[in-house]
Amino acid sequence: SWKEAYHLRYVLRRHVRSYPDEYLARSVLRRMESDESGQEQDGRQGGNVVRFPRRPRPDESRVIIALDRGVIVAADFTYVCDGGLTGVIVRCDDGGSEHYTVDSPTMAEYYGLELPEGASYEKKKRAVMVAAGWDFDEECEWLQTDGNGDALPEYETDEVIDAWLNSLLIDVDIDRHAHFCEQIATEYTPGFIIWDRLPPDEAKRLGFGKADLGGPASSVPCVSTCASVEELDQVLERYGLPFTFFDEDDAEES
Repeated sequence: SWKEAYHLRYVLRRHVRSYPDEYLARSVLRRMESDESGQEQDGRQGGNVVRFPRRPRPDESRVIIALDRGVIVAADFTYVCDGGLTGVIVRCDDGGSEHYTVDSPTMAEYYGLELPEGASYEKKKRAVMVAAGWDFDEECEWLQTDGNGDALPEYETDEVIDAWLNSLLIDVDIDRHAHFCEQIATEYTPGFIIWDRLPPDEAKRLGFGKADLGGPASSVPCVSTCASVEELDQVLERYGLPFTFFDEDDAEES
């Protein structure tokens, strides 16, 4: 899971030689840097979320997926968790890979704040509270309060709020980060992409719907369907979607 991957990142760094696919884990960082540079040169607006497909790919390259108890999931994937970068690397049928990854936004980016340089502390605090829907000091995550719920003066400073605004969401609240990327950077992302690219009538006919594999205290969003693998494969082919179902016979032969 995301939380397990996040807490294991330091272990993976120390034992990187035992990582399932060291080359792919390292190469995704280099590819993201080059992608961001390309977007700036093209004049396109950058962002924290990686667009799909992540890079140009030959038509014959398709992400390998599976249908697990009615849920669409990547058949072969590896978690990526390095600092603010999290997501999965999934295998394609031509031996290549696709990357569903997301850079954790800062708190300012998460709440869509664009504060002018030199803004006062009160203006920053008010902007955050409006964006987050907070009404009381106790809700402000950078503050400590007294028994009456009033903010302690030593926390009502530019230094403290600026540090919070520049903190990564994943470091402030891992659950909120997981919610932020739950449809775009997990092993269940292929289902959401397929659903998004199908005509609404087709998706309805196939019984597409949002499901959750989480427990009472967790959430694992995914896409479920009542269609068979054979029917879904035909639909993928019909609409030219870059996905194919895992073939057990081919796997046994290889």
